[in-house]
Amino acid sequence: MANVEKIFAELTDCDFKEMLEIKKPKSWLKTVSAFANERGGGLIFGVADDKTVVGLSDIKSDIDTISKQIKEKITPLPTVDFRAYQTDDGKDILIVEVMAGNETPYFYSADGNLIAYIRIGSDSVSAPHNRLRELVMKGKNLSFDALTTEYKADDLTFTMLSATFKKVTKQILTINDYISFGLCKPDGTLTHAGLLFSDECPRLQSRVFCTYWNGLDKSGGSDDAIVERRGSGLKKIQTETEKLYGYTANYAPIFHSTPTEFYVIFKNMNYDLHGSTTQVATQDTMQDERTERLLDFCSEPRTRDEMQQFIEIANREHFRKAILKPLLDSGKLEMTIPDKPNSRNQKYVKT
Repeated sequence: MANVEKIFAELTDCDFKEMLEIKKPKSWLKTVSAFANERGGGLIFGVADDKTVVGLSDIKSDIDTISKQIKEKITPLPTVDFRAYQTDDGKDILIVEVMAGNETPYFYSADGNLIAYIRIGSDSVSAPHNRLRELVMKGKNLSFDALTTEYKADDLTFTMLSATFKKVTKQILTINDYISFGLCKPDGTLTHAGLLFSDECPRLQSRVFCTYWNGLDKSGGSDDAIVERRGSGLKKIQTETEKLYGYTANYAPIFHSTPTEFYVIFKNMNYDLHGSTTQVATQDTMQDERTERLLDFCSEPRTRDEMQQFIEIANREHFRKAILKPLLDSGKLEMTIPDKPNSRNQKYVKT
C-alpha cells in the first residue's frame, strides 16, 4: 500500500489531476513540457488539488493514453517514468514523473504550433522570449558567458587582469591566453566572460572573480590577496547595505541558494519609520521567508532556544505567539514529546 504523502514529498514539483482529461490533453501536456524544460516533476492522476485521493477507474488504459499523447505531442521526447500505487482503501493513483531534460526546449506540438512551457509557481505557462533563448542555449550546452559580444579585446583595457596573471604565472598575458581561457574568440571578439575582466566595464566587476581563478592560475597555486583585490559581489552587497541609514543586524540581506537558483532578499529599512501598505506586504514576505528557513532548520529536532537563536528572536512570548504556535497549529511542526508539552527536553521537528 502507498504512503501517499511520502510519495508527494519525494517529487521536485507536482501537479494534481483528479482524472485524465482525454479530450483536453493540453491541460496536462503543457505541464509535461514545463517539467522537462526545468527541474522535472510529477503529474499525479487520481488526486484532487486539496490532495484528496479520488482514484482512477482504469489505470492501465490511462497509462497507454498518456504514453501515446506524450509521444505524439511533446518534442523532443522527454524521459518519463510511470508509477502506479494503491492506497490503503483500494484507490488507484498514477504518478507520471517527468525528468529534467538536456535537449531543451521541449515543445508542446499541436495544430502546427510549437510552444515551450515553464513553471511559475504551481502554473505551467508559455516561456517568454528571454526564457526560450535560455532553454535553447541550455539544449546546445552553451552558457551566457561563452557567447560573443560586440567588443574586441584590443579595444578595451585589462590592467588588473594582466597584473594578476603576471603575479601568479610570472608571464605576460597574450591573446592566445584569452582564447585558451574562453575569454576571447580566435578573431579577437570578446565573450561575456572576457568582458567581465575589462577595466572599462565596472558594472560587471562585482561578480565573483573566483569563478575563473582556477582557469587562470597555471601554477596550480592561489593568492587570496589578489582575489580580494578583485572583490566579491556578495561581500559588496553586505558591506553597502550596512552603510544605509537605519541598518541593524535584523536588516541584513538574506542569501538563498538551491541546486537550481540563487536569490537575495533585501529588507525594507524604512518599514519601522513609514508603515505603508506596500511595506506591510514586504514584511509579510520576509516573515514567510523566515518561517520557511526555520522549517528547513527543523528538518532535524531542535530546541526552542535553538530555533529562536536561528531566526534571531529574543522575546520568548513573541516567538511563541507569532512563530511557534502557528506552525504547531498548522501541522508544519510537531513536538518530539507531545504528551509532555512543557518538558525541558522538548524539541520540535518539521512534519
